[in-house]
Amino acid sequence: MAISRGWTWSWGAALLCGALCAGCGSLGGAPRSEGGVSADGASRDGASRDGASRDGASRDGALLSDGSRAEAGADRTGGTGVCTQTSIVAAPNPPDILIVMDRSGSMADVFGQGQSKWTVLSQAINSLVASTETTVNWGLKLYGDDDMCGVNAGAAVRVGPSSASAIAAALAPVAASGETPTETAIESAVAYLQGLSDPDPKYLLLASGGQMGCGPGLDPSADDSTGAESAVSAAAGFPTFVLGVVDPTSEAAATGTLNQIAIVGNEAQQNSSTSFYRVTDLSVLTEVTSARTSFGIGCTIALETSVAGAVLSVSAITTAGTTVAIPQDAANGWSYDAGGRNLILNGSVCTALQASAYSVVSLRYDCGG
Repeated sequence: MAISRGWTWSWGAALLCGALCAGCGSLGGAPRSEGGVSADGASRDGASRDGASRDGASRDGALLSDGSRAEAGADRTGGTGVCTQTSIVAAPNPPDILIVMDRSGSMADVFGQGQSKWTVLSQAINSLVASTETTVNWGLKLYGDDDMCGVNAGAAVRVGPSSASAIAAALAPVAASGETPTETAIESAVAYLQGLSDPDPKYLLLASGGQMGCGPGLDPSADDSTGAESAVSAAAGFPTFVLGVVDPTSEAAATGTLNQIAIVGNEAQQNSSTSFYRVTDLSVLTEVTSARTSFGIGCTIALETSVAGAVLSVSAITTAGTTVAIPQDAANGWSYDAGGRNLILNGSVCTALQASAYSVVSLRYDCGG
């Protein structure tokens, strides 16, 4: 999994600049406010030293503006001893998942217990979102939007937390109609996700009745299974789940298409007769999507300023409450990158972090004599 999708850590650029750029000697003298938090506790750009907000984000363990969490404050002493100590709370970033949902005319076909495919798929989506809205940031995009293979830009419901009611409200008045420009819908969904600036890992979920129209030349009657598969394969690094309302026995071609799309989307269902998730596999899909939170941890930490040569020690508090030292070790500890602007957790330390064995990681900058 790409490190860029990992958990985000806020190290406090102002604290690092104060400790590393201005030096510790200034801490014992007059208040210093430019380039960092002043030594007398005054704030820079409204950032309070006592847990008040900075740019609207709390410093006392609540979410910061970049989506991460940081404990309040940093201990400072002049002369020798601890110059700056920052504790970082390991807080998961829930995945952003945009549902790309087929509402075309073919979704009016009867499925299962005499209900339409649209009704069955809508019920499945509502159930999935309602049961995971605290662990997944869901959004909704519908297609097609007209009888000319058109797809609207953006999303019917923006990706965000606690979106079950908004998605249910968006689906309630919809009737199956229009064409099935799946390829175009995927491309539009990718553009939407690329426009999000939050640090959360991002995914697509294609919810489909199996038909792929609007092929070459946007001909509504032309099959575009190959185009849809290519669009998912080229989805700019956004893995794609597939939820299909398809009968594998009577809809063999559609089943094969959805299987292949799930495989190239890198989120194929495991240990099942189909690579895509059927509406009867909803409990499995619920577990899988929620679990993407715990898989989103990265081991490269941006420091935002060069710290090469600083006297730095790193430690962690395990989920059992034990404090452990993390050595400076390129094999199984921490190290700087070549430019000194990123801290890298290596080997067994990275593995422990990804397994959620650490709840807090602390950096301590010692001033020395």
